[in-house]
Amino acid sequence: FYYRRVQWATKMIQQRYRANKLRDVEVYQYCKIKKAVTCIQAAFRSMREKKRFQSMHRAASIIQRQFRTFSERKRFLALRTATISIQRCYRAWSVVKQQRHQYLCIQAGYRELNVRRQVHKTHLAATEIQSAFRIQRLQNIHKTKGTEACFVQNFYRSYLLGKSEHEEFMILCKSVVVIQSAYRGMKDRQKLKAMHAAATVIQCHYRMHKQLTYYR
Repeated sequence: FYYRRVQWATKMIQQRYRANKLRDVEVYQYCKIKKAVTCIQAAFRSMREKKRFQSMHRAASIIQRQFRTFSERKRFLALRTATISIQRCYRAWSVVKQQRHQYLCIQAGYRELNVRRQVHKTHLAATEIQSAFRIQRLQNIHKTKGTEACFVQNFYRSYLLGKSEHEEFMILCKSVVVIQSAYRGMKDRQKLKAMHAAATVIQCHYRMHKQLTYYR
């Protein structure tokens, strides 16, 4: 009877020990599986959050790009409007200045024509007075001397003198016209050079702004 009790106790101890070992193995496997499941869940959640963050980052990048594009376009349109306004004002000012210059040239030409007409009339009147005076003087000389040869010679000499003076006056008028034409040409060339320099500066600024806008 004692042997049976000892044998039963031994079997019970062995069963308990084996059950405890199996429990330890199962607990270890459970803990291992639980850790693996936790790692898988953490990796899945991390991947899901990473995808969500990437999608949010892409959306934020798109929104920022669209906002920057809108801002740059708005700035470009404002700059373009300002440039067009400046160009219009400059062109209007150039047209007004050119028209004013033309009007001044027309007025100067008209005044010069009037002066020339007055000078010509004065010259003709002086020539007629001189001719009448010379004729009167020749007549007086003819009356006093009583010789027609002296009258003819004096008249011919006065004619030659008046002709030479008239030729000198015409040469002087032509010289004045040439000098005036050269001066007006010089002024027009200076004006064209200044307008070309201004257009070059505007084009350089516009190209620089265009390149800056392109690289931005």
